[in-house]
Amino acid sequence: MNALTRTLITLAATAPLAISQLHAATSYSTSVTSVTSLNITAATSGMASSKFGVYLVDGSGAKRPTSEYTYTINASTYQASITFNPAFTGTVKLKGLFAGADTTHTYDFKFTMFDADTLRVCDGCVDNGSGYAKRSYAGKHFVSTVAASASVDGCANGLYYAYILDNQLWIATTANSGAGCLSNPVNVKLAYSSSGYPAGSVHLGWIQKWQGFYYAGADDRPF
Repeated sequence: MNALTRTLITLAATAPLAISQLHAATSYSTSVTSVTSLNITAATSGMASSKFGVYLVDGSGAKRPTSEYTYTINASTYQASITFNPAFTGTVKLKGLFAGADTTHTYDFKFTMFDADTLRVCDGCVDNGSGYAKRSYAGKHFVSTVAASASVDGCANGLYYAYILDNQLWIATTANSGAGCLSNPVNVKLAYSSSGYPAGSVHLGWIQKWQGFYYAGADDRPF
């Protein structure tokens, strides 16, 4: 598997993706019903490299979060092997990468407080040809075509971190999972009992909530 490609895809499906090189965009889609696994060969998809992403669209037209599937892309054969949990019905899409220079939107991968009960990353990111975010760091390219969010309405006090780690966008809290301080993830994974940024993660920022009010922490984006 090309680890950088998977990062790019995972976050592209929900948010960012990371790759070592960019290639011309190529796309492929197929409809499936109640599948738990799927292999798509290069002969079927027409992909000419391993530098592409995988994402899912359900019957309502909504992109599914990457927490519901995992995949690998063979660096030699370009076959995509996908595992679904739970079983998936909808459209599986493969999409080539985003060429060109990094974007310069102020919202690119920014961790923000949308309102008193919602945290967001890349608020403003859209897949319309110009509204996506693309930034480069440590030899990787990160792309996000959608915003990510989580609810914090069940907790008066909390400290929250946003970062990219292991092919996923994360929002973490210092509270434990039973405290009600972080829930309802959209295009993001959640972590609890956090002591800060994990080793090897790409830091995006942190925010504190105290007695129902937000206090800006730090914008730690490295790009």
